[in-house]
Amino acid sequence: MNGLEGITGFLLGMVWGSFINLCIDRFQMAHLADHERVLNDPLYSERLKDHLRQGRFSPLVPSRSFCFFCGHILRIKELVPLLSYLFFRGRCLSCGQAYGIRSFFVELTHSLFFGALFVWLERWPAIIILALDFSLIWLITTCHDCRKLGGWLKGLSVLMIFLNPILFLVLEF
Repeated sequence: MNGLEGITGFLLGMVWGSFINLCIDRFQMAHLADHERVLNDPLYSERLKDHLRQGRFSPLVPSRSFCFFCGHILRIKELVPLLSYLFFRGRCLSCGQAYGIRSFFVELTHSLFFGALFVWLERWPAIIILALDFSLIWLITTCHDCRKLGGWLKGLSVLMIFLNPILFLVLEF
């Protein structure tokens, strides 16, 4: 194993961590227990309120990323994992509202974990299984209280706990 594999894993982890952030944000908003509070709060953007009213707020339904507070559609330079957070100090370029540190840590931990997997493991099936498990753990810990999704994620995690040993044996980890 060499450094190039670690860098490749780190970069893939950045991208995948960014996608997991998108999933977390959209799952939490889509399953927000108190939609009325957000819909009546002038702090949140009309774009966010429209997504909530129409039920289009899901990671499975593609839509451009935007600031929940001002509705500013994020440009390419604002979507670069880790780097855009650091360059813009974790704030929206339009309204200056802070995004929160969680998004940075999700991307950073995915980057470091994927980089380590690429350096230490040689078998692709093992890397993929462990990477998906790591992402599932992030989703469970941040979205466990989402009404319908919480039960779905918990069921999936139990399934993965039982499937992992079988997959590792079948794939001869």
